[in-house]
Amino acid sequence: MQRAYDQILHDVCMQKLPVTFALDRAGLVGADGETHQGLFDISFLSSMPNMTLIAPKNAAELVAMMRYSETFDGPLAVRYPRGTADRLLEEYDAPIEYGRAEPIVIEKDIALLAVGTMTITAMKVMKMLRNDGKKVSVINARFIHPFDREIISELAQKHKYLITFEENVASGGFGQQVSAYIKQNGIKLKTLNISVPDAFVEQGTVDELRRRLGIDADGIFARVKEFIS
Repeated sequence: MQRAYDQILHDVCMQKLPVTFALDRAGLVGADGETHQGLFDISFLSSMPNMTLIAPKNAAELVAMMRYSETFDGPLAVRYPRGTADRLLEEYDAPIEYGRAEPIVIEKDIALLAVGTMTITAMKVMKMLRNDGKKVSVINARFIHPFDREIISELAQKHKYLITFEENVASGGFGQQVSAYIKQNGIKLKTLNISVPDAFVEQGTVDELRRRLGIDADGIFARVKEFIS
């Protein structure tokens, strides 16, 4: 996709063609090495007019999104990680609606808004925060671009903090887009963006890399605790 940037932009997006891009190896890929980490697609695809970018939280949602793509009338990219698809959270299976996120747990005070399989990590962080006496909501973003503006406004009514989760570099990523929208519209939410640093990530297993980068459940929990204190 990085090598085909110009073709995607001019040959597909400019003409609004109904092309679906299935992006495997999104996020950290581990043993494939630093040249194959899928950490830039959110940034460069979100900048393309007419492009819609989505990410499933698990195996069932991947199937649902591919079926959704069959009738989608425009450029669409579905990003999902390398490896065996996760089957956690399959009890949450609301129909896919254009531009709408999927609420998983709704409480108050702290909202965790996660991209794709980071929703599973967000659920782990939620349990850790609950054990610490906090009230926490978890939302599966589903749509990265365009992201769900309505749910941001809804969360602002009962939440003080919004934490975004993604396996993408910070610059131009989902979190930056959400934070910019919040600031531009004067929405009262304190935001923390969990992402990968703007750097090339060397080889290692996915679990090792997440720990090293501080985007595993333990690392994120520590960052959130510091942020809300």
